[in-house]
Amino acid sequence: MTGHSPSAESDRSGAGIAPLPTQGAGTAPLPLTGRQAACPAIDGLGLFAVILWLGLITGFVEGIGILALQRLNWLPWRCASLGHSVKAVWISTIVDLCLFGGLGAAAAVATKLPGRRFLYKASVGTAATLMFLDWLAIPLFGRIALYGLFILAAGLAVTAVYEGRKHQAAILGFCRRFVLAPPAAAVLLAAVIQGGLWLWEPAATARLPAALPGMPNVLLLVVDTVRADHLSCYGYHRPTSPNLDALAREGVLFENAIAPSSWTQPSHASLLTGQYTHEHHAEFDPLDKRYPTIGEALSRQGYRAGAFSGNLNYFTQAQGFGRGFLHFEDYYFNVLDMVLRTAPGRVIDVYVFDRFPKVRRFWRKRAPEVNAEFFRWVDADRERPFFAFLNYFDVHSPYLLPGALRGRFGTGSHSELDAGRLVGDERDADHLLKDEPGTPERSIDAYDDCTLYADEHLRRLLWGLRERGLADNTLVIVTSDHGEQFMAHGLQGHGNSLYRQLIHVPLVVCWPGHVPAGVRVAQPVSIKALAATVLDLIGVQDETAFDDPSLARLWQDPAAAEHWPHPVAELAINPLFSKKNPVAHGAMKCLVTPDWHLIVNQELPPELYDWKRDPQELHNRAGQKAMAPEIERLEAELEKLVPGWL
Repeated sequence: MTGHSPSAESDRSGAGIAPLPTQGAGTAPLPLTGRQAACPAIDGLGLFAVILWLGLITGFVEGIGILALQRLNWLPWRCASLGHSVKAVWISTIVDLCLFGGLGAAAAVATKLPGRRFLYKASVGTAATLMFLDWLAIPLFGRIALYGLFILAAGLAVTAVYEGRKHQAAILGFCRRFVLAPPAAAVLLAAVIQGGLWLWEPAATARLPAALPGMPNVLLLVVDTVRADHLSCYGYHRPTSPNLDALAREGVLFENAIAPSSWTQPSHASLLTGQYTHEHHAEFDPLDKRYPTIGEALSRQGYRAGAFSGNLNYFTQAQGFGRGFLHFEDYYFNVLDMVLRTAPGRVIDVYVFDRFPKVRRFWRKRAPEVNAEFFRWVDADRERPFFAFLNYFDVHSPYLLPGALRGRFGTGSHSELDAGRLVGDERDADHLLKDEPGTPERSIDAYDDCTLYADEHLRRLLWGLRERGLADNTLVIVTSDHGEQFMAHGLQGHGNSLYRQLIHVPLVVCWPGHVPAGVRVAQPVSIKALAATVLDLIGVQDETAFDDPSLARLWQDPAAAEHWPHPVAELAINPLFSKKNPVAHGAMKCLVTPDWHLIVNQELPPELYDWKRDPQELHNRAGQKAMAPEIERLEAELEKLVPGWL
């Protein structure tokens, strides 16, 4: 039998290994030493608090970064639709706080589960990866592939977590002690920013000069993407515009109004400044301060100016259109829009919702919301005359309407999915002819449905003015920024050429008792003259603002048409389009006269159309020798209007 040898015990002691102390009943817990002290036990509240603080920091830095990069014009095109007003700071903060709060709650629950050895590293590392991915996406999303951003973010997160382990106890203690600070800070930030905006507008309005007694209100409505020849008041065979027809009978309709470009941003810039694209240069860059806007001109007369946009891509404050407006409503019209205009929301939008155009109807800003925003603003101050600029986006592709409103034209077979898939990408529509026979017809049906929908909300807009007793003293102008193509010339969408379908837009001017009723003007005119026309009609003399002659001269003096300047439309080269689109080859200009439509491209042969006899522009007359002198004359006129072009 072998016994326990005292010498063996002494041998162990001699080796320098002290026997472990035992903890008996009633004794105090043993203190942590060494690595145990450096890595304290992690409780759920502490882990939740750490991740919540990371969410606060992530969102605040994101909002500041968005504003800074937007001001420097460094945002990538993938992030062009991020919110760019100061509201982005508090919205990004709250959205990221909620996102990280969910992650933190899941990590806190996981502390109750077995196998928690790497929980701190995994959960905080995940949160740190999301934080760095968020920050990197703002300047780099679209410039670097998402997986590349993720790898870079993960590398930074590993480094941060490793360094943070040295101070883990202090970090956990601080965050646990102030676990309520992140939500409190986010709420305070929102209150300060939003409250400041609410207080600023009345104060800025009070500083406006007094308006002259009896000055009328001015309402300019742009129904985005409406081509004139798809309206019944312009001879279309479908009753797509009964309410615009009625307004035209009470005012003046211009039969040949020409947009300054065939897509939104440059046309809106021309509407506000009265300048052509080659003058204001706001085709791909935001509108700068080179030229005054109609909003600024009317503000000097005591008007309060407000803009209400359904086009959240281009007619926004971020694109420079806020100048002259004390009130501008574009982004953040509902919670989903707020979420999608943050960095994580943008990634979700691109990689999830872009693949399902049908679901976009849930956050598209529709005419009813634009009207509601406008009337809330009007009702808030009835002491001053107003200038309101409204943009309806309902007719723009994809042509998505609520289910009960679809199918009023055509067979009714087109669906929201058809509309989204078939006309969602105007840059390359080859599949329209190859894979989907009859698609242009279904797209036209959907487009006409949307046109009638917008017209119905025009009726409600006008009725709202009548209910408030404002109709008789409000100058109402309805127009569009460009048209749309449905495989004419083999092209789909807009912004890709300068054919008549894209630049011939509606224009109706109505002001009871001041504008004659039922007049139609045939002379081709540019809608960029509307700024000068508004000032003329309300009796404001501001010769420094706009150079155009007032369109009112054409109904006041028919002889004025004889020397009227012929309208021009322009497009810069855009290589993003496929080569079947003329704009992919070179910059374009066109000139519209009472007889001819000349289109010139820096790289392609000129085109000449007799638009009166050939309104669909099916027959290019430029190849006929007899037309050579006419083309030369028109090109010389275009060179005078756009110097240095030819």
